[in-house]
Amino acid sequence: MQIPATKRFSKALLMVSFIAVLGAAALAQNVAPNNTVTSEAIGSLNGSLPVSFPPDPCINPDTVALTGNVHIVAQVNTTLNTMDVHINLMTVKGTGSNGKYIGNGAESFLDLSVNPNSVLNFTGDLYPPVPCREGFTTKGALPIAVQFTLGTDGTLSSVSASVGGQDNAPPAPAPAAPAAPAAPAQ
Repeated sequence: MQIPATKRFSKALLMVSFIAVLGAAALAQNVAPNNTVTSEAIGSLNGSLPVSFPPDPCINPDTVALTGNVHIVAQVNTTLNTMDVHINLMTVKGTGSNGKYIGNGAESFLDLSVNPNSVLNFTGDLYPPVPCREGFTTKGALPIAVQFTLGTDGTLSSVSASVGGQDNAPPAPAPAAPAAPAAPAQ
């Protein structure tokens, strides 16, 4: 006796569905959960920077007082304890004896170890007033230190930046251990 075509089709469909469900379950076990926390914040930037130019027509050296903002996007992988950070300068302007200056730039830092209190250094570009641009290297002329903190959930909780990297002094060396007393002479 032969099984009707509709019953064969139903059994085949049931078998294919069962295999699909098993395959999806097997794949789901091999995929790591997404434990990435993404956040962004804007913080203020300020500070001053001495700049030098080739002689004439500009006042040399000039001290430029800069203000503006930094925008940070942080992606923290809570499983691997790593973070990717992207920093972008926003509305960075300055004034010096030669006139108005403009700062811009962006930098990405990948696969950093998570540190709840971080300082990252990068160099942006600094554009002096037009008469001073000739012979002035704008690329990388604006050193920036960006400080940020992460909350316990991996999100950005505070951001600030300083010109010249003043806030990124290397840590003080650990105090030397006291010398062991000398052995008594015999």
